[in-house]
Amino acid sequence: MSTEDLDAWDATLQVCLARVLDDGGDATRVLDHLASTIASTHIPTGASALRAAELLLSHLDAPSDAPALLGFVNDTLVSTYPPEPRNKVASMWLIRAATRVVDTCPVKRLCEVVGSLQDGLSVWVADQRRVLTAEEYAFDVGGFPPYVSSLALSLIMLLSRSFHCTRQLQCAYNHSAHRSTFSKLWARCWRPVSLAARTNRKPLWTPSGTTGT
Repeated sequence: MSTEDLDAWDATLQVCLARVLDDGGDATRVLDHLASTIASTHIPTGASALRAAELLLSHLDAPSDAPALLGFVNDTLVSTYPPEPRNKVASMWLIRAATRVVDTCPVKRLCEVVGSLQDGLSVWVADQRRVLTAEEYAFDVGGFPPYVSSLALSLIMLLSRSFHCTRQLQCAYNHSAHRSTFSKLWARCWRPVSLAARTNRKPLWTPSGTTGT
């Protein structure tokens, strides 16, 4: 679809969601159903899939109740890497939207939500094809560590199990083509999480070669 078509589609979507809310319906179910329909009829590649996933995600308030939408976003991130040059910006928009979803997700559902997105996020975090500049990585992809830190701290406080739901992301960070950039970003957000972990007397993961002090 063209940019104009996508803008018109989003405008129509906003009207529909407003009507659903006015009628006391569940907007999350509508978004999840739309994502399921799109995924079943279109291969999630190209700019249209990226924009559609980003637009749907931008309207989502309860991500843990939209497994089909999270799956669509995850599959789109996987299938659009490495991106065509003209699709790189749209990919960055989708990654930002995914980061926002993690940031605003209720703590008790974080593991579930991150687990649903981590295949797609891990591909971009690792960036084995080196399609991102250091600046792009630091601004868009590398910005995810603070949220992973928050996730880790939340899991320490609420769960007795380890970080199974983020294991693939951990591996991606450890083998990222932008490891030095990531390590610097991690260091900025690590210290308060590390101190909190010590207070709670639970082990906390750090990137290989990065200390928590």
